Amino acid sequence: MGNYKKGKFKLYGRVAVVTGAARGIGKRISLAYASEGVNIALVDINQDNLNNVLNEIDNNFNDVKVIGLKYDIGNISEVNETISKVLEEFRKIDFLVNNAGITLRSKIENLNISY
Repeated sequence: MGNYKKGKFKLYGRVAVVTGAARGIGKRISLAYASEGVNIALVDINQDNLNNVLNEIDNNFNDVKVIGLKYDIGNISEVNETISKVLEEFRKIDFLVNNAGITLRSKIENLNISY
């Protein structure tokens, strides 16, 4: 089970999706989850920074399964594709951290999101 803080939160083997995972708060949350043995889908629009976090987790947390997904979560079709990829890889999602910063230049009542 690696060097995980056994019993602290009992998160080992769970699955988290972290958006905005390539830097800042999203990166720190991802590393904290990895330190507890949580498998992680890192989602970000910046591929280079995403690869850096992916490699850091791969190199420091042997038992953690981590994938990096370059998607723009401001695009609903990419959100749907992201969820499909995560479920294909992990079969479940236990935690979702909506950390990505998105700016939509419209009043919320004018947004039309269709599935």
